Amino acid sequence: MKNQIKTLLLLVLFLSFQASFAQKKKTQTKSKPKKEKSQPSEDIIVQGEPNVYVTEEPPMIMEAPPQSIQGDGNYSRYPTEKINDQTVWFYDKYSSNSGYKYGIKKKGQVLLPMLFERNNYTNVSDNNSFPIGIGNNYGLYNIDKETWEIPMTYYSLRHIGNDIFLARTKSNDYGLLSRENKVLIPFEWGDISTINGADNYFILQDKKTSLKGIYNLISGKFVIPCDYKYIETLDNSNYYKVNNEKGYNIVTIDNKPKFKNWYTELNTVYNSKNFIVKKDDKMGIIDENENIILPLEYKSISSSAYNDGSFLAVNKEGKYGCVLITGKISLPFEYDQINYNYSNNLKTIKNNKCGLIQINSGSPYEIVTCEYDNIDIDNETFIVKKNNLFGMLDSFGKVITPCEYSSINKVLNKGNYSKNYIYIAQKNKKYILLDKSGQQITENSFSRISPVPYINTSGYYESEARFSYLTYQNNNKNGLLDMLGQEVLETKYTDILGETNNNLLVKLNGKVGIYNLLTKKETIPCIYDQIVLDKSGTYGVMGSTIFSIVDINDNSKSVKL
Repeated sequence: MKNQIKTLLLLVLFLSFQASFAQKKKTQTKSKPKKEKSQPSEDIIVQGEPNVYVTEEPPMIMEAPPQSIQGDGNYSRYPTEKINDQTVWFYDKYSSNSGYKYGIKKKGQVLLPMLFERNNYTNVSDNNSFPIGIGNNYGLYNIDKETWEIPMTYYSLRHIGNDIFLARTKSNDYGLLSRENKVLIPFEWGDISTINGADNYFILQDKKTSLKGIYNLISGKFVIPCDYKYIETLDNSNYYKVNNEKGYNIVTIDNKPKFKNWYTELNTVYNSKNFIVKKDDKMGIIDENENIILPLEYKSISSSAYNDGSFLAVNKEGKYGCVLITGKISLPFEYDQINYNYSNNLKTIKNNKCGLIQINSGSPYEIVTCEYDNIDIDNETFIVKKNNLFGMLDSFGKVITPCEYSSINKVLNKGNYSKNYIYIAQKNKKYILLDKSGQQITENSFSRISPVPYINTSGYYESEARFSYLTYQNNNKNGLLDMLGQEVLETKYTDILGETNNNLLVKLNGKVGIYNLLTKKETIPCIYDQIVLDKSGTYGVMGSTIFSIVDINDNSKSVKL
């Protein structure tokens, strides 16, 4: 019995050695590795096996990235998004400079590594295939079959519904593919676009002529030939706005023109069956049957309406007014000019005088007659000019400050999104501050008031045309006011050059220093020719010597550069 056990053990050892030797020989029957010049090694020739080399050190094998990257929800470095019960997307949330790169895990194991960009706007019919790509190489990958249904050969690939894919080649040709990678529309078009609400109809653009038409995928024919420079689908209809050398028209899906005339302009209006048109340099409004709603005699009609539905227009006499798409005149044509803008308040001009019109939910109406030399449009308060003097109106056109000032200028608070502002007004060579209601907020008047420039040292965008403080000068005294008109500081300085974080850049006897408003101390004495405040640091300049001011609250820490 003992002899049998010994024999069995010897047999197992022999077979194990033979298998190990065979594996070693298999891995080393490759081409002889090149010797490194810096570290020559001596090869050992195995007797009886010609051309088989064994190196003293095995070749280095580069290991692949881990195949099981952990990711659980949004709390790990590799968040996941569920595809189905077995499969998830995963990505590295710390590598998003050029957009996330995605991978796919199936049953906890990596199916595709994090190399791919996603283009998944519309799901395929069984929700198991996705257009993904590396760089500009897109294809369609099936996570169930673990195969590429469409290979990664396209510059772009987008699922547009019904398992149809819009693809673009590297030579910039467009075509349509089925999910089975069958070409539905050949790759010979300059562009292909879908038509909302019309499945299997597509707008195709001829690559050579750039003309467009509409193609029916089911019949394999053009229902509207490629004869048009422009095709636009009209909302809630089967009509299409087109343009060719004749002009603009509306055509049916079988290319029949709706109007007898072709127009040089044809503007549609949302939720209306009327159209603003232009022919022979005259404009008007027609309905869907080409009946005249507003005579084609106007010099211009705007293509976009104000929020009450009025369109700014100029009649044949050159007078400005407003009309509705129904043809009704909503503002009489009696103005020499109306300045178009996106505000609800419009400046009017008549006989070289300015007035105001306000737009609301009804018809535009005049809130200020044309009696001013100029009006600066604003949201809440208007600065007006009359007989070379300035005043203010509120948003309803009511006078809140009579025209008795030689100048009025608006000053914005420092905060980028702040709606706080005040006005510097001059009268009889003296300056005061007014609030937005036109009331004086300074107790005294001054011989000078000017905003203290805001110095942006954050590195982020902040408007430097906004301010926190204003300097004043009166009776040879210089001081500081805040944006509420309150006196903050009476100073000995000849000028205040700027402010940042309550630190004032001040000037005295031709030299510059820094004064801190909170500590009420001159933290940097006025010894520099210049002081530069920047996100990279603070620097003081004396002649050609530059100092790095490490701490603006302690000049002793300045370092000569």
